[in-house]
Order: sequence, then structure tokens, then C-alpha cells
Amino acid sequence: MLVLRPARAITTLAFGIFTGLISTATMTASYHDAFAPLESYVGSTMKLLHPSSSAIVVSRGDQVIYERYLAGSFDGLPETSIDATALFALASATKSFTAGVLMSLVSEGVVELDAPVSEHLPFMADPSNGPHARNSVTLRHLASHTSGLHYPNGERHGPLESFEAITAPGETFDYSETGMAVLQATLEAATGRPWRELLQSQILDPLGLTATRYIDALDPAVTLVPAHAGNFEDPSDHYFFTQVNSLTGSGLYSTARELNRYGQLWAMQGMVGDVRLFSADHAREAARTQAVFDYNGAHYGLLWWVFPSRGAMVMSGATHTVSVVVPSSQIVVTVMRNYFGDIPDGFVFHEDKTRLADLAVALGETMLQRSRLPSRRK
Repeated sequence: MLVLRPARAITTLAFGIFTGLISTATMTASYHDAFAPLESYVGSTMKLLHPSSSAIVVSRGDQVIYERYLAGSFDGLPETSIDATALFALASATKSFTAGVLMSLVSEGVVELDAPVSEHLPFMADPSNGPHARNSVTLRHLASHTSGLHYPNGERHGPLESFEAITAPGETFDYSETGMAVLQATLEAATGRPWRELLQSQILDPLGLTATRYIDALDPAVTLVPAHAGNFEDPSDHYFFTQVNSLTGSGLYSTARELNRYGQLWAMQGMVGDVRLFSADHAREAARTQAVFDYNGAHYGLLWWVFPSRGAMVMSGATHTVSVVVPSSQIVVTVMRNYFGDIPDGFVFHEDKTRLADLAVALGETMLQRSRLPSRRK
């Protein structure tokens, strides 16, 4: 059952620029009605993903046009304020932040998508003893989950040098964290800088994302939204913490506003305001199908799920946080949730992405009819 807690949850409708909100009195009933299907759908998923809370932020261009915070029941979870300061675990949505770093470095000429990774990691020049040669693996393969790299004998951990190409690089989509460790090592070697510093300088600082961060341990000064429900003796068991060997693949926390702000960068094809972090061509390349995972129309680009028939790109993670970007209308729909556990009957992970993509596309079409902001649809 969906339970709202007014004393702990802030419910906000917003229409205005990202850093300044206009009174809800300025919104007509018909304008508000455009967001009703989105809010209704998110509410229905909260009932399924019990006891998940949720935050919804929608923007067009660089303007936030809708914002709402809904607190769940907190059954089995530490009760937490659900508001604009709450940090949700992004899980694999972290990968799409890595896409921004990658494309910024490509645009700067620091790395090339189709050059062998061995140019930066000499050990990768050795084809290894696996069934396929790993020396042809490129950054494109790593970012599209088609590298074929795995630890030998089904192991989950080990030195990077032990990676083997289980399938031929570039041929088979295999969504996993293993290639993310090689991607992180490659970008660190190419720049001579640690990953956290790269992310900070290439993405977080230019966009003013001051809350988005990796979390290594509980900090009473930071409002973390818990994701693991249960009767744990150790309170930290309710939360995700950073895995140092794969920072490119998981581990970030962010607020709903900041995750939406990051989506604006892609909606505006590499530029927010007067900040350009990568070229429009490279933004489009990340949104192009690189590997087919044809489930409900979902394919994979470069560290983004892509829906070619809908013109949408999606970042998502195991906590069921999803952010949809529709470049043609410059709409970004961000839905933060904090459920991590067995998937309940009635909820399908990929269908959820598809549904939110459809809602974002529909919102974009509505806004294009009601706004003077020109469409980027070709």
C-alpha cells in the first residue's frame, strides 16, 4: 500500500528554471494533467516494489517543469526524508555517467573508440589463453558490453591481466561488470588520473553536480535513501557502498534533480547552458544501437539503453532508478526508486524502462504543442 508521510516527505510541483521554482499557481489544470499518467504509473510501481519511495523530476531543455517526492512505508528500512536533498543509489545507472566521461575524452582526442585498448594497457596486447584473442578489444566493445571479457573458470574476481575473451570481441552482447573494470583501467591509464578525479573534472564540476558522489560508508551528515529492506543488526547493510574495482559500472549516489541535470546534458547533445562537454556527433554515437538486446524494443548504445523506435535513451540500475532522455523534444524524465530485492509478480524490469520511455515521449509531444521552444526533430 502506498503511504505518504507529510512530516517526512516533501511533495512538490515545480515549473521553472532548474535553480528557481515558480509557484504551482502558475500552472494551469491542463498543464498539470499532462503529468498525471507519469505520476500514476510511478505510484503503481511503488505498490509493487514495496516499500520503495520515489522522486520524480521532469525537465525540458534546462528547465524543470515538474517535481514530486513520494515516501513509501519504510517497512524494514530506516525511515528517511524523501526530498530534493535525498541521495538515491544509482547502481548501474552509474554507467551512463561513465559514458559522459568517455565521450568527453573522445571529443578531446585523448582516446579513440575503435583503437585497441592495448594502446593504453600493454598487457592486453597478449591474446591470452582464452577461446578468443583479447588484443582486438576496443573502448567501443567495452562500452557496448560486447568485449567478451570474463575472468577465467567463471571466477568473479582476480587481476585484470587474467581476463579472457570468452566470446569474440564485437560479436555478442553480454551485460556484465567485468569489462567495466578494464574500461576504468584504460581511461585511468590514458589520462594518468584516477577515476574519481576524472569523473569530477569531466562531468560533475562542469555541470555543478555537487551532491552526486560515491559513498564508501555511512555519514550522518548525508541523507542516504536505503535500498535493502530487512532486520539487519548492522545499519549499514541497508545501503549500497562503492566497489573500488568497478567505479565505472556502479556505486554513485545522486539526487533526483542532479540526475535529471545530467540527463539534460544528453538531451541538449553534449551541452547544457554554455557548457559543452562533448560534441553532438559523439552524443548521437552513444545513442546509436551498438548491440541488439531486443526486448520490448530495447537495444544498447554506449553505456546507455536505447529505444530506436521511440527516439529515447535510458539509464537505469538495479534499485529501479530510471532516467529517460528524448533528444528530439529535449525532455528528461527522472524517476528515483530505492527497491533492491526479489522482483515481485507484475513488475518486469525492461517493461518498466519501456513504459517510462513511452511516457517521456508522450510528454515531449505534449510540450512541443504547448511551448515555443523549437523542436530538434529532424
